[in-house]
Amino acid sequence: MCEDRILDALDVPGVRVAQWDQFKEKAFVVYKPKKISEDQIEQLVADAGHDTERFIASDEAYGALADCCLYRDGCPGCSEHNGHQGDEEHDHEGHDHDEEDR
Repeated sequence: MCEDRILDALDVPGVRVAQWDQFKEKAFVVYKPKKISEDQIEQLVADAGHDTERFIASDEAYGALADCCLYRDGCPGCSEHNGHQGDEEHDHEGHDHDEEDR
C-alpha cells in the first residue's frame, strides 16, 4: 500500500521514473529539473503521508495512512514524537504524554 501511494503521488509531469525500494524504504526518482524540483518531489511524498529528509507529513496526512503503513515511533499520528519537533510534552487531540509514555 505504501509503495502504491508514494508512486501515485509521484505520477506527475516532470517525473520520468519513480521506483520504490522496499528494503531501503526509499524512492528512486528520475525527473526533469526544468519541470519539477527535488523540494516539490519531496513535498508530494509528504503530502501523501510519508516523511522525507526535508519535509514532514502533516499529522492529518499521516493519520490517514492504513495501520500497516504507520512508521513513526511514539505517539501514533503525532509528528512531535517522531524526533522531528523535540521531546517536550504535548497534548494532541485528547491524549497527552509524560515521561513514562516515551
